[in-house]
Amino acid sequence: MAVNFVKVFNNIKSPQWFKLTQHLKLTQHLKLPKRILKPWQRFFSFFTSFQVHNHLNEPLKSDVGFTEGDPLNMPAMVILDWALYVYQVQYAPLTRTMSFINNISMMSRQVMHLVWAFFSLRAFLELWGLEININKSYTWGTIPQTRAMLGPLGLRVVKDVSELGGSLIFSAAARVRIFLKRGSRLEQKWARLRISKAPSSQKLMVLPMIFWASALHGALGCVFAKNHLYQLRKKAVAALAQILYSGFRFQLL
Repeated sequence: MAVNFVKVFNNIKSPQWFKLTQHLKLTQHLKLPKRILKPWQRFFSFFTSFQVHNHLNEPLKSDVGFTEGDPLNMPAMVILDWALYVYQVQYAPLTRTMSFINNISMMSRQVMHLVWAFFSLRAFLELWGLEININKSYTWGTIPQTRAMLGPLGLRVVKDVSELGGSLIFSAAARVRIFLKRGSRLEQKWARLRISKAPSSQKLMVLPMIFWASALHGALGCVFAKNHLYQLRKKAVAALAQILYSGFRFQLL
């Protein structure tokens, strides 16, 4: 099971988070010094007012969310992931929980253990004002019976999925359709490259920067037929036909 959260940095309850830092003594265990924690906490102790027709409402204290784009959001989420790990060890010890910042993966040999861990995770998220992003979360199983039992959770049950550019396969069949689909999405870009009046050198430079980077990202983690590369080269030759023809004509002259 892989679970993603809805706007995690915007919805974390900051007072509870700073209480957690005091309880865990992070200055010793996670090397997060007090000289950063204290001014960071004071920064969130501000009040907000809204102006409507030249009238201000009563000041409201900000107690939800971390600042958008703040690099400290990463260690903040790491600490929350650690708290989740400790929580799951206590309430769902038969399921392995792994965290990747705002993505949580859980695995178990028994379906009911995984189901228990899922509801334990939901209880933990309610403490922090967080919600599961249903559209970006999914479950998987290696046999049909497992997939059938996971269906009632309300999450997508997949046999393969794309993660970090590569393809994860949860069945005996080799599936790389998501990986191959990225190559088919380049049709519009191939057409634009074909009619572009940019210099030939610039056109050649965009091949690895734009086309190969988009179509082959994560290729080292996938197994696919050589025909896929052949089709990509064929598209490139068609888009750069004028350049290749000019070079061939120059050699003849």
